[in-house]
Amino acid sequence: MDPKSLLDEAYAHVQSAEACSQSGDFHGAYVEYTKAANLLMELAGQSAGEIKVSRLEKVEQLVALAERMKYKSKEQRLQDSRKRVNANERNIPDSPSTFEELGVTVSEKSDVSFNEVAGLDDVKEEIYNKVILPMKERNLAKEYRISPGGGILLFGPPGSGKTHVARAISHEVSAKFVIINPSALLSQWFGMFEKRISQLFEIARSNSPVVLFFDEIDAIAPRRSKTNSSVMKRAVPQLLAEMDGFRRDTGSMVLVIGATNNPWDIDEALLRPGRFDEKIYVRLPEESARRRMFELSLSGRKLSPDMDYGRLASISDGFSGAEIDYICRKVAEEVFRQSVETGVARDIDEAKVEEIIGRTRKTVNDSMLKRYDEFIKSG
Repeated sequence: MDPKSLLDEAYAHVQSAEACSQSGDFHGAYVEYTKAANLLMELAGQSAGEIKVSRLEKVEQLVALAERMKYKSKEQRLQDSRKRVNANERNIPDSPSTFEELGVTVSEKSDVSFNEVAGLDDVKEEIYNKVILPMKERNLAKEYRISPGGGILLFGPPGSGKTHVARAISHEVSAKFVIINPSALLSQWFGMFEKRISQLFEIARSNSPVVLFFDEIDAIAPRRSKTNSSVMKRAVPQLLAEMDGFRRDTGSMVLVIGATNNPWDIDEALLRPGRFDEKIYVRLPEESARRRMFELSLSGRKLSPDMDYGRLASISDGFSGAEIDYICRKVAEEVFRQSVETGVARDIDEAKVEEIIGRTRKTVNDSMLKRYDEFIKSG
């Protein structure tokens, strides 16, 4: 969805929430404010600089309103509501012992291997040598005083495959894959953010090996000098304290992976040695990788036998992996619909794929790529 549509839809949900609140339908207001917050979080992920900061602060305001509406009653004050949220209705124990009790998503093991990550050979080699090998050869690594686990930052353009790479890392080291979503944290842990972060790391250490994946980490660890959010200003020091603990804790294997489209928006302290030691640029796919992506995304579909994947790769320069996946899905949907309308099952041919490529707008431009290069040089 384009930015204007996201903004318009978010505003419509806010208006609906206000109407629900005025009529006494506090649950309805909670649902509408939450939808607005999620849309604005998505919009913030497409933004940068002061606009991003402003939108993230608005997300926090909407989440706070959603919490008030969810737990508000005609007789209770907001403080009583928050106490009930923390102790009862969120169903999070005072001392949770599992990720599920804490309300985060966990997968016992990712089914995505490095073999299924098209291209990015230099990224995979760097990750293997610096991250995976010490975790696989833990005893030998100790002899060289190399600690398994720690923190790495994956940064790069939207849709370049950062989440895919993180899942593959989890698969390679046979670790639980725990997804930390910023909007979920804000809504579930509002008012107890620092405590829940500490509990998250404590549970991870007791269940290692674990990969903690913080998606859009700049949303919960923004530069403190550029935000007025009291919640975020408290959250960043807690994250720093937990990541500093890796240097003292050699008995567990916890790998923290942060992913971001905007590395320059992350608090500088998190980028120092001992926190996110490895900062890895996940670039847009090169031609050979794009070819492989078309092969993978179109496989299993009703295809013309003379599909020229090399040709598709050559004319899709500058597209991200997510955009290539979208192109293939869009082609399949349109050819399927035409087949239903005509009663004749058509093959997906190269011309149709080229047509959709021509109709698809790239989301990454040269100025964005230049900024990533500047960030690398500044680091």
